Amino acid sequence: MLKKMTTLFVLGIAALTMAACSNDEVAEEQPKDEDNKNHNLEEIIDDPVVELSESDFLISAGVEANNRNAMIKSISVPTGTDVIELKDGGVIANINEGNLKNLRVSFSNESTDISFETAMMSDKRALENAEIGKVAEVIDIELDNYPELEGFQAYFFSGNSEAYHHRLFMDGEGDKRLRVTIDIPKNIELEKGRQVAHAIINSAQYE
Repeated sequence: MLKKMTTLFVLGIAALTMAACSNDEVAEEQPKDEDNKNHNLEEIIDDPVVELSESDFLISAGVEANNRNAMIKSISVPTGTDVIELKDGGVIANINEGNLKNLRVSFSNESTDISFETAMMSDKRALENAEIGKVAEVIDIELDNYPELEGFQAYFFSGNSEAYHHRLFMDGEGDKRLRVTIDIPKNIELEKGRQVAHAIINSAQYE
């Protein structure tokens, strides 16, 4: 009887050990909580970061220096980034230096006269046919994977030989819809580029 109890005890210890090891493996495979936090730009890149206000933005043709009306009033970007106000109030942030050179984030207010679905399909078709003679695949991105983009309703991208092109849409109040484009050159690691672009988007302060 004693021998039987000893055998059961040893088997029980072995089972508990195996379960503990299994739990450790599962825990290691699950993403860490800190990986899902919203990070600001300073935490993501090694380069210095500067916050620019509307008066610091460059202006495109048609924008009067004494009558500016950019849809974004301030934004944080890596140093060496040109932030340009467009005639319609849109804003482009284009990184010109370092490992993130030519990564671009563009903001625009689109009219809601066109339905949300029509606006998305129009942009998807444009991405599909961005290169003459080629039809690119457009991939929907699951927004739940990017909690820092809370509030946006649609996110998709496509790639050509030079860059990955993304589109983000958010319906706002009134007759305006926020449309953000992200262009990530292919020499930049895709997820790293997205991280940087998302941090720039989150830093934007609107009117």
